[in-house]
Amino acid sequence: MENKKRNILISALTIAFCVVLCLGTTFAFFGDSVSSSNNKVHAGTLQVDFQLLQKGSTENWTSIKQSNAPIFSEDTMWEPGYTDIKVLRVVNNGALSIHWEARYASQTPLTDLANALEVYIKVSDTSFAYPTARAELDSWEKMSFVEFVNNINEELKGDLAKNETSYFGIALRMKPEAGNEYQGLSLDYFDIVIVATQSSDESDFFGNDYDTCSHSRTQTVAGTSATCTTSGLKDGEVCLDCGMTVTAQQVIAKDPTAHTPNTEEWFVEIKPTIDTVGKEYCKCAFCGERVGEREIPKLEASDLSYAYNGENYFVKGVGDNFSGNHLVIPGTYNGGSVIGIWGDSFIDNLDIEELTISEGITSIGMAAFTSCRMLKSVSLPSSISIISDYSFAGCLALEEIHYAGTVEQWENNVARYEGGMMSWNYATGDYIVYCTDGQIAKDGTITKN
Repeated sequence: MENKKRNILISALTIAFCVVLCLGTTFAFFGDSVSSSNNKVHAGTLQVDFQLLQKGSTENWTSIKQSNAPIFSEDTMWEPGYTDIKVLRVVNNGALSIHWEARYASQTPLTDLANALEVYIKVSDTSFAYPTARAELDSWEKMSFVEFVNNINEELKGDLAKNETSYFGIALRMKPEAGNEYQGLSLDYFDIVIVATQSSDESDFFGNDYDTCSHSRTQTVAGTSATCTTSGLKDGEVCLDCGMTVTAQQVIAKDPTAHTPNTEEWFVEIKPTIDTVGKEYCKCAFCGERVGEREIPKLEASDLSYAYNGENYFVKGVGDNFSGNHLVIPGTYNGGSVIGIWGDSFIDNLDIEELTISEGITSIGMAAFTSCRMLKSVSLPSSISIISDYSFAGCLALEEIHYAGTVEQWENNVARYEGGMMSWNYATGDYIVYCTDGQIAKDGTITKN
């Protein structure tokens, strides 16, 4: 009995399932479909060309982008009144609208020659030919070269749709009144750069502001300081995202007072002594003008040994603690006067490179400095009247003698000890004697100041 009930239940379920299937095949639904086939996402292109119109032609354009050649030849020798003109165009060869602007770029600061140049600019949406007469430039916008450098990105800029072209002309002219002070100067290797970025002409779902750059990421373009001879440039800024100029570099006029002292080289004006300080000065690294000075401390007497004759002292050699290469002989010692240097006092000394003898000393003994082969410079007082035989013989490095007297005094008091194998200057270097009013070469040639 139970089996019969189970079979009846299964039969009922089977019938119900078949009904469902029948119902499914009996009722039909209308339908339709449309496909958007071959969809493609294609990135637009920015492609700009910078071209130069050849002189004498209206159609022969040369791509500067491809040739990378200068538009103003470095071989041109400019002179007052000389003018050079270039007609150029910016061509949008890409698939997107662009905004373009010109920039001035140079690795060197402007020189004074910039003050002698003037610039004429013409911008047009249509092509134009080279001027045939100077008077035609009167209709172009005129400015100084410095103004051109400062404002080029404002003067030369534009927006171009696909396949459109902008035209402009640049004329450089040396002012007719430019003087001789500009001879030999140059403006070295400056670039005129065309920078193109995507324009905001195209729109997306929300409008045309999707590609407007906020210039939130910028990079500083380092400027250069003005000097006494050249102008400088202030720092600028460019956008790292779109490449456009955010802050243009402005020219800083040269400052005649902005000297840069060359503290690596000093010139002695007054030599120091034991009793007085000296003075030396430095020059501007750019113009060479004297711009700074400083004191040279008083000399300290070297460690020496002395002899006393009951009235005065004589130097007879170095002391136990002598060191260094600058030998200073004082005019006083122990409350008395030092009047001379004994013979053989410093013979064969290889430490001494510079010798200073103080005022009041009158004589240098025989062979006092013989074969001091490192001695280069000697300073003698005007009180010297005797330079004995062989005093400086064999001083092969001797280059200069600074004498505190006149040429006439030297000739009367010292020159009589020169000449011959026993002279004080036998076998020395080719020194020059610097007197207060002239110079005397070793061969006796005199040059008055």
